[in-house]
Amino acid sequence: MLKGLLLGLGRFAACCVVAMFSMAALGQALPKVVYVGSTWYGHAPVWVGIEKGLFKNEGFDVEFRLVQGSVDRVNAIASGNAQFGSIGLVGVLSVMAQGNKSFYWVGNQDQSQGAEGIVGGPNVKSIADLKGKKLGMQFGGSSELVDYFLLKQAGLDLYKDVQLINVQQSQLPQALSQGLIDAAGAYAPEYDRLQQLPGAKVIGANEDLFFWTKFGSTPSPDVLLLSKSFVDADPARAKRFMKAYFKAVDVVRSNEPEVPAIVAKYTKQEPPAVKDGMTRFIWRTYADQKKILSDQGLFGVADFVADYLSDVAKKVPEKPKFREWVRADLVTD
Repeated sequence: MLKGLLLGLGRFAACCVVAMFSMAALGQALPKVVYVGSTWYGHAPVWVGIEKGLFKNEGFDVEFRLVQGSVDRVNAIASGNAQFGSIGLVGVLSVMAQGNKSFYWVGNQDQSQGAEGIVGGPNVKSIADLKGKKLGMQFGGSSELVDYFLLKQAGLDLYKDVQLINVQQSQLPQALSQGLIDAAGAYAPEYDRLQQLPGAKVIGANEDLFFWTKFGSTPSPDVLLLSKSFVDADPARAKRFMKAYFKAVDVVRSNEPEVPAIVAKYTKQEPPAVKDGMTRFIWRTYADQKKILSDQGLFGVADFVADYLSDVAKKVPEKPKFREWVRADLVTD
């Protein structure tokens, strides 16, 4: 009987050891994923996924970090300081043109009309009025591309006919209200805040451009990037993560009542304003990604923007071959 008791205790101890190792393995299966983003509503899926525990339910510990600059976000992922992010196409192509292959392009989660453009102050009633005046924007992001084509349609050259002032996106409303700039190129939610200033009005918007009819896209749509080291270490894990992310996109698409409150927490706005602003967004699903990452999707936009960066703005030495960064297999079955 004693021998049986000892044997039972031994088995119990062994089970405890196995359980401890299983818990440790479970802990290791909950990797830290740092996401870099701005106050743009397009980051809503990550905020909702964090707050509702959707990522943890799928075995990932996700942290949001605010990094306003598009190129800064790409560099954070490329350097390993972050693993995931959503960045405007202009910034991504700019880094690709430098030959940096430390990240993959893995999708697109949103499109939005009426959420980006130029807001003029009291003395600017039209784009033509901008000639010789100060136009504020965050350099290197989508606003620079949008503003270039809005001015071009009005017969002005962004780089010759106005005084360009580099202003961080979040500081644009203050800069316009203080008269430091005469107009501002911005995206939501600052785009909406600018319109609330006394005497301010929209003088040009992204939906006024040809991109919608030609490509069905904004000029510089969000693109999703994953760190190459994160993916290469475990491609199956990376694919699981992207499926978890698009589950969060589905929650945002469902218009659940708590979504505006969650987004308001991260954008420092009131939930009713967020709810109204997010009505302009079209959310892309996991099933949409196969087409998005193709010539029938965003590749046409990317080709056009790459030509602009290399041939017009002269911001990159040569047009990047962006298809070499695409990993459609991570978001398709």
